[in-house]
Amino acid sequence: EKLILTESKSLDPVMDRVRTVLNPTQVSQLQDRVEEVEAAVEQAIGSRFASLAETITGRLDTGFRLEQGPASPLAVRGRFTLRDAVFKDLDARKAFDQAIAASRSRLAKISPELAGRLKLQPARKSRYQSIGGAYSYEDGRLELQDFSAKAVQNEGLDLQGNLTLVPAEDRLDGRWIITDTWNITGAADIDLTHKGQRVSRILAKRDQPVSLPVEIGCRLSEPCFRYEKVPDHLFRIAGQNLARYGEKRLKKDLSRSLKKRFRKFLR
Repeated sequence: EKLILTESKSLDPVMDRVRTVLNPTQVSQLQDRVEEVEAAVEQAIGSRFASLAETITGRLDTGFRLEQGPASPLAVRGRFTLRDAVFKDLDARKAFDQAIAASRSRLAKISPELAGRLKLQPARKSRYQSIGGAYSYEDGRLELQDFSAKAVQNEGLDLQGNLTLVPAEDRLDGRWIITDTWNITGAADIDLTHKGQRVSRILAKRDQPVSLPVEIGCRLSEPCFRYEKVPDHLFRIAGQNLARYGEKRLKKDLSRSLKKRFRKFLR
């Protein structure tokens, strides 16, 4: 049964080969046994995703396959999707606001004015069209790879990264990029007056929404966010935007100077 489940994503080609060496009764017995194993695995995966349900609610769809190497335990891998989802305890908007606040002193080194302009729009509960990605379950660890949460338009922040749940240890670990695709926080509107000129979208990369790298940790029953990487991340982006502004101004001043010299030459 294990070979049949691990050799192919579909049972059909494997069972076709089995029918060439077993009689109909044996084939039927084997197929019944394979279906029993599949049902047992589905139940086991469902119980692991029940741990995830303590953090996220929504309509869950999963698919899976079994894999086993020569010296490794049996692993379950597949993809999952949660639709019409809501996070119970992992408040991405709260994390975004706190990450911006944690960057205030670092950004003040660029400009005290910028640190004072870090004011965001009022928060509201996020809703998601879908949350999904690849997953694997092995040795009591449920790992969600390529984790992606797509927010309902103007009603949440997009998420992307990975997440690991270890229910037996009440442990949760992950790294996410929180992206304000719809600018519901107003972070992309924050600007800065530099040398008498306005530099817009100071916290965003060129033509992109504001994104923040955060880490998730603590306990599965009581998750928390960490923001250590955010201050340097925003400092670097703000510095790049100021440098780009400086290049534009230099080119403009140089062009103006060359025009004046050219007019003098024509005289």
